[in-house]
Amino acid sequence: MKRFFLYLLSFLLLSGASFYIWLLKASRIPALEFDHPILETSGIKKSRLRFSILDTGYSEVPEGFARVGGSWWQSIKLEHPVVVVDHPKGAFLFDAGLGSQMDVQLNRLPWYVGVFLKFTSTHSAKSQLEKSPDILQKIKFFILSHVHWDHTSGLSDFVQLPIKVLAAEHDWYLKEGDSKLHGILASAFSHPDFKWEIMTFQNKAYEGYEQSLDLFGDASVVLVNMAGHTPGSVGMFLNLSAERRYFFIGDTTWLVDENGFPYYKSKLARIISDNDIPQTVYQLSHLRKLKEANPKIILVPQHDARTLKQLATWPQWTSL
Repeated sequence: MKRFFLYLLSFLLLSGASFYIWLLKASRIPALEFDHPILETSGIKKSRLRFSILDTGYSEVPEGFARVGGSWWQSIKLEHPVVVVDHPKGAFLFDAGLGSQMDVQLNRLPWYVGVFLKFTSTHSAKSQLEKSPDILQKIKFFILSHVHWDHTSGLSDFVQLPIKVLAAEHDWYLKEGDSKLHGILASAFSHPDFKWEIMTFQNKAYEGYEQSLDLFGDASVVLVNMAGHTPGSVGMFLNLSAERRYFFIGDTTWLVDENGFPYYKSKLARIISDNDIPQTVYQLSHLRKLKEANPKIILVPQHDARTLKQLATWPQWTSL
């Protein structure tokens, strides 16, 4: 019996050491730095654009899971917002947040998701917008930062709205199907009336990004390709004026520091969430260079509660 326990202890120690070595290797941060010039963006004028943050819920995670250097004994909240963007030429939603079918969808996620993420729903975007029918009627489409479940849960509450994504993201979703391991739930996309629209970006550099799309042609809403976290991740610049600019960066990182610079995710979070770790690190390097060159730009990770609280929440608006 004593020998059995020695064998068991040796096996557990060896397994633990092997897992740690794998974790270090799989989550390594390569020496990959963004080295292109940040282009000074011209043509930004004062805009009648306004936007608001819809709070649809949150998840609680150890801070050490969310970012390098965080405490594993302290929990923090990651928000799951929907950004309502209202432009004179039309309104749209950036991401779908947690929807009314969240509980059903949660039951289809792997058990281990609950070890790190405890989801709490507040009010779906649809239930909040229904109290402002004038705005609800103006909303014409969704733009997704990416297709992970926590950004698409609420799509089923708006089946009439087209869903705009990059081709690389749509192809990845079709390839992966119901890939719970990669954070994709087919049930979030299962409604037969969903209308997917593939966005085509121009080969026009914008703040160092090689491809961009000036959505309304007035430099107030500019989308950029941020492939890394997922193959077709999209970032969104909202430019109220040359002095007031907000860059919604999806899940390229989950948190920024007190000076607005992006944190790295933890080793474990990188493995679980980032489709391409080296490319995601490259995007983080780009964000750091961008923030250094343009300190007034506010980087807004989609889950960063502290940053989101600086913005107007529904039904108030951030505007000039």
